[in-house]
Amino acid sequence: MQWFKSAMVVSSVLMVGAAFSVGGCSSGTKPGDAGTDVKLSDAKADKVVTGDGAPGCQSGLSCEVCDVTGFSVNPQAKPFGPKANKCTQAQLTAFDTACLSDTSTQSGCTTWRQANASCDACVVTQDTSAQWGPLVCSTSGCSLNVPGCLDLALNQVSTENGTNGSCGDLLNASYECQDYACSACNVAADGGSDPASFSTCDQSALANECKSFSDAFDSASQCSSLQGDTIPASVQVCFASDPNTGFSEQEVLNMAAYFCGP
Repeated sequence: MQWFKSAMVVSSVLMVGAAFSVGGCSSGTKPGDAGTDVKLSDAKADKVVTGDGAPGCQSGLSCEVCDVTGFSVNPQAKPFGPKANKCTQAQLTAFDTACLSDTSTQSGCTTWRQANASCDACVVTQDTSAQWGPLVCSTSGCSLNVPGCLDLALNQVSTENGTNGSCGDLLNASYECQDYACSACNVAADGGSDPASFSTCDQSALANECKSFSDAFDSASQCSSLQGDTIPASVQVCFASDPNTGFSEQEVLNMAAYFCGP
């Protein structure tokens, strides 16, 4: 199931149009490149890295955290949706133009969010919120809620327990471990993102320090419909069609409509 495993591609900090800054989600500032290519990459720089000499490290990168004994899963919140009817299609199209597109501006995005508060409260949520929408924001950035989307698509929201109750719970744990191990590898010397280094670290983490989380997802009965090399049609809205390039702008919008649309 290589199409879902990379946290860089499908679970980490969203790099959208410059208008949609992390400041719009939280008090933090958005690290790294705020380009218009609408890809996912992690830019959490809050992990302490002590070197690459720990057992299990194979990436050769000093930024990889090989000892994850201090890692604990932050449970996902229940997702909105599917089709929570919090936004009209017109509102979502306007959100795309104002906040995601390469023509978006900070002032235009702020104006849309203030004028569409109910829709915005579903689309853009905090990681401390009781429910999560398609975008989940913290002081480190905003991420696409792929695990929550997966539970919606598989009708497993009722079985979520934060650790291993649902397929989304297991995917969330795997993604968080990958981010914990490799987030520092996505910070380039110029302060932007470094997806190539993150990817190198991520492959090492999946084979070593985060392997138990990946294996749990692979073997879980809750995820049996995903145990193949092709994304099932029922969950395609939750994943990038090309895991090597990440989510397109349209795919982000499709996920927002799935969570919050009519």
